[in-house]
Order: sequence, then structure tokens, then C-alpha cells
Amino acid sequence: MFHRLLHSSALRASLILVSLCGLVACNPRSSPDPEVVRQNQSWDWNHWPRSKNLPLTDGLAQVEARRSHRFQAPTDGKLVLAITTPKAVLEEGVIWATMSAEALELEEQVLRQRRTALELRHQLKQEIELPQRLLELETQAAKLQRELDVLQAIQSSLDDAGLIAELLPEYASLTPEDEIARLTQSLALIAAQQALLEKTGTGETDIEHQLAEGELRQAELELQVRRQQQELRMPFAGTLFCNLDLTQNGRLHLVKGGQLIGVAEDRSELYASVKMQDSQWLELPPETVFFRIQTGSGAVVDARFARVTVAEEMQRATLFYRFRFPPETANHLESYVNSFVNGQLYQQIPDVAHLVPKRELLERYPEVFASGDWKKGVAQLWPDATTVGVGAIHVAIRPPAE
Repeated sequence: MFHRLLHSSALRASLILVSLCGLVACNPRSSPDPEVVRQNQSWDWNHWPRSKNLPLTDGLAQVEARRSHRFQAPTDGKLVLAITTPKAVLEEGVIWATMSAEALELEEQVLRQRRTALELRHQLKQEIELPQRLLELETQAAKLQRELDVLQAIQSSLDDAGLIAELLPEYASLTPEDEIARLTQSLALIAAQQALLEKTGTGETDIEHQLAEGELRQAELELQVRRQQQELRMPFAGTLFCNLDLTQNGRLHLVKGGQLIGVAEDRSELYASVKMQDSQWLELPPETVFFRIQTGSGAVVDARFARVTVAEEMQRATLFYRFRFPPETANHLESYVNSFVNGQLYQQIPDVAHLVPKRELLERYPEVFASGDWKKGVAQLWPDATTVGVGAIHVAIRPPAE
């Protein structure tokens, strides 16, 4: 009996041992790679720089002024300049050039004559024609009222139709009742005409005059708009760059309609406009992304995210990030305006981390990072480490000890 129990216990122990061997010792993937263990032990985090700025990718940006405005000739004609140099710093609202206004002056003279004629016509109607018409109606109403009074008096005192016809022969064919009704209606119509004319005299219902006034006012506004277009005025305070040759033609120039004659720019702030086409950078919070350039003197300048703009390229909408340079650098970067500069997109990551080159990780742990999943690979090698960000060249890793 004892031998059978011993044999049964030994058998169960053997089965458990075999199972453990199958789950642990005999499974090569669960056992750490000795080479990986050795490399992890020799890994020195301090060998890689610590930073909160993670390089994302190289980029090309166009440096732009805060605002710009293109001036084009509104029509063919003569342009008279009010400036003497091709580059001028001007205040908002300053007229720096004017198209020759000979045609506009003639049109303005015609409109003034139309305005005078309209006012005289209205005055004639109000002071002469209207009073004259009211007087005619008043006279007509008085005549009809006398006839009505006579007819009513005769009717009330006489019952002889022949006598009525003798006294008022024009009413001989009508009965007194019909004639009284007709005269009463005529007087009511005259009273309505008088009321309408008196109201017209105040300008409330003079439709003809109102239509003429509206047409003239519209013509005057259109002329005012064209005159404003003839006057080239600074839309904001800034620098004007004239596109005409002042050395040969002086202040008078013949221009074609639509011709570019100048550009105004407000360079109080400068921006870097970067085309954004990579989805992995667009997924990042825009406010954490910035653009860094290095000037010819070696100075490093960071432009912070300002806003998103959309431009049409090849009939397709293209997304741009606009980054603002620090105001104090505007004077130093003025020579870069309207040109393209090379730089780098960066992300300001939430924590300080070591910037480890992807190439270094691939060379040391090719099997771990072969899939390109950097966060998964870091978690596999250093379970307590944190992948703070991933750029095109670097992986930002915060070691467990930090």
C-alpha cells in the first residue's frame, strides 16, 4: 500500500514538472534573450540628451508678413504717384497713388447737373404745379357744391320737375335724386384728390420723385466706389513696395487694368507658413508644435503655432500651419520675408525625456523594433519606462528611474 502511494505521488510530481517545463523552461519566447539582458544592463540613459523639445521632421517654410495687400490698376490709364521712392513706410489711410480722374470728373459733373435738374423739377412741382392743381380742384369743388346746394333747395321747396329743368337745364334728363347722388359722389372724389395732392406735397407719396432720387443716388454711390478704386490707399500702417520704375518715368505712369503696381506689408509680426501633409504630425495637438530655423548668423529662432490656414493648390485644399516668430526677432528676419527657409518641426513634449535615435534602437534590438511600433518595443524592453513622443529620427523615452 505504501509503495503504491509513493509511486502515485512520484507520478504526479513528474507530471507537474513536465507541465512547468512546457510552460516555462521549454518555451524559448518566455525566457529573456541573454543578449538582450546583457545589452539592457549595459544601456546608459545618460548617453542620450534630455529635452522637452522633440524633433519631428525637417520642413520648408515661407516667411510671411503679418498682413499684405496687393494693389492692381483698376483700369487702363494714367497713374500719378504721391511717393518718390519705391519703398515707403506709410500710415493707414494714406493715398500713395491716384488714377487720372478725367472721365470720373466728367461723370461727376453730369451727376451734379442731374441732381440740380431733379431738385428744380421737384421745386417746380411743389411750388407751382401742385398749388395750381389744388386751386383748380378747389374751384371745381366750389362750383359743384353750389349746384348741389341749389338742387337740394329747389327739391325741398318745389315738387315741379319742369321748374327744376328750367332753372337747371343741364340736369333736365336726370331725376333730382340721381343728380344729388352724382354731385355728392363728385365732391367726394375731388376731396380725395385734394387730400392726395396735399400728401404728395410733403413728399410722402411722390413715387415719381422717389424713383428718380433712388436712381440718381445709386449712380452717385457707384461713382464714389469707382473714385475710391482710383485712389490707392494704405489699408493698414506698414511698408509699401512700389512695382513701378520711378527712375525713368517719375511720378506719372501709363498702366493697364489689373497690372500689379504695388504691395503693402505689415511686418510688425512675421510668420512661418508650413505645408502640413503628414498625418502623424497632424494628429498632434497643434499648440505643442513649433518651427525652428537657424539664421545665417547662427542664431536659433523658434516660431510658435498661431493658426491653421487653407490654400488651394492644383484645385485641391492644402493645409498650412502658421507659426509666429517672437516680435523682437522681426527686424533680424526681415530679409527672409517672402522667401523659403529650411527648418525643423518640433513638438514640445509634456515631460523631459531622453532623445534616443531610432537607428540606435534598431541596431541594438532589431527584432524588437522591426515592426516599427516604437512604443510597444520600449514597453517590452523597459516595462517601467514611458514613451513620451516619437519623431522621424528620435524616440523620447523617460526611464523608470526618472
